[in-house]
Amino acid sequence: MDNEKKEKKSSGKKRLWIVLLVLVVAAAGSLAGIFIGGKILPNEDKTTKIVKKMNEDEVVVPLDEFLVNLATDDSSEDQYIKVKISLLVPNKDSSDLVQSSVALIRDSVINLLRKKTSSTILKDENGVNNLKTELKNQINTAYGSNIVQEVFITDLVIQ
Repeated sequence: MDNEKKEKKSSGKKRLWIVLLVLVVAAAGSLAGIFIGGKILPNEDKTTKIVKKMNEDEVVVPLDEFLVNLATDDSSEDQYIKVKISLLVPNKDSSDLVQSSVALIRDSVINLLRKKTSSTILKDENGVNNLKTELKNQINTAYGSNIVQEVFITDLVIQ
């Protein structure tokens, strides 16, 4: 009988030690995750700096999707570009002007995209950035003033 009691006591102590060990390992893992996560994930300060790049008055105007045939290059296959863009304008009045003349913007964008080939957009390391600049200039030229400050490409597929 004494042996059975001793075995139960030692078995209970082993379980207690195992449970304590698991809790200590879990706590250490959690602390390590918080420490490592704080180093990897961006701090709030960096995020606020990014958000503050836009002025309070500026407005982003999203446009409907464009699906356009690209100019053919060496390949004989037709290629298409599907792109969604948003325009950064200086204020609400400019936003209203853009929304009231979407046809002018769509015409400008389509005319520019039809002249592009997939290689001019994708193969050059600055191809997409050049496209954004060209789109901004094309739209501003069509308006006759610098209404668009920036073009954001929110979706881009070339097939």
